[in-house]
Amino acid sequence: VRTTKSREVENSKYTESTFSLDAEGNLKGALGIVCKGSKYNYRMHHLDGTSQKDRERYYKNAWSYLNDFSFSNLKLENHKRDIRFTEQMEVIVPHYASKVGGQLLVAPNAFNRNTYVPDRIRSRKTELVMQRGYLDKDSYVIAIPEGFVLEQVPDPVVIETKFGTYKNSIDALGEHKLRYKRELLIKEGRYPKEDYKAYRDFRKKVARNDNAKILLSPKFDFTVA
Repeated sequence: VRTTKSREVENSKYTESTFSLDAEGNLKGALGIVCKGSKYNYRMHHLDGTSQKDRERYYKNAWSYLNDFSFSNLKLENHKRDIRFTEQMEVIVPHYASKVGGQLLVAPNAFNRNTYVPDRIRSRKTELVMQRGYLDKDSYVIAIPEGFVLEQVPDPVVIETKFGTYKNSIDALGEHKLRYKRELLIKEGRYPKEDYKAYRDFRKKVARNDNAKILLSPKFDFTVA
């Protein structure tokens, strides 16, 4: 029996987090993830009913770019009827932000970096096939340390291609909070072999922007007594 194919928006992962950074660059906060469609199957297979050791191994592999992170108060819910899998946890990442002099260099995308870049193939022989599309949407509220400021808010990023769309933005929420939003849509489809380089270029841009960092600088008080 042939099953109904899920549309890209139905194969989705939604990530929300509220976390804070201290002056030493340590991160701590709350993280929530909701997966549907094919992403539900993958997540459920690796996390539902598995041991604590297996879950630790899974998260360490998924967030291999986070050094020495830990999680606690993990709550998993498998909504089989809705084909929805939810995860909630508390996360701590020591020295997440790098100290550069008196400044902090931090990647706002803490929990969903897509670093996949296809291999370079100079003379591809076959067509390019994306068998299953998907949608990732992320929203993080970041509390920055007291006495630090983001001197320049980066311009929003929008990349639109036939293969999919990538967007991210950073907005100031008052003096000590930022909101980072990200969206990655990969379209299902078949493309001629000549499109492979353009697709690889798109994935390189996604990886570069997902790893992009911002600089937090100390706020100096020039008030004269």
